[in-house]
Amino acid sequence: MKRVVQTHTTTGAKPWVPVDFNNANGGVSFAADISATATYSIEVTYDDLYDASVTPTAFPTTVAAATADAATGTQLPVSGVRVNIAALTGNLKFTVLQGGLV
Repeated sequence: MKRVVQTHTTTGAKPWVPVDFNNANGGVSFAADISATATYSIEVTYDDLYDASVTPTAFPTTVAAATADAATGTQLPVSGVRVNIAALTGNLKFTVLQGGLV
């Protein structure tokens, strides 16, 4: 998986970033960098993001209702990660990286 960087200027649940849950060689890290003020959470899902009939269930990470820059990650297999922004002034940069073989 290549580095994914999203810049958001509005609130709401943002699109899922799919990750390769079959990649046993590396975890997934994710970070949010806010330019002004924000309240946001980083969420993961285990559902199939490529099946249009499935509505993915979001599960919280250790970054929940955050109001400052934050980074976390997981070694557990997940199928996707997203940021869910409750309040925002300025912008929020969301970055996702996955380790392993290229």
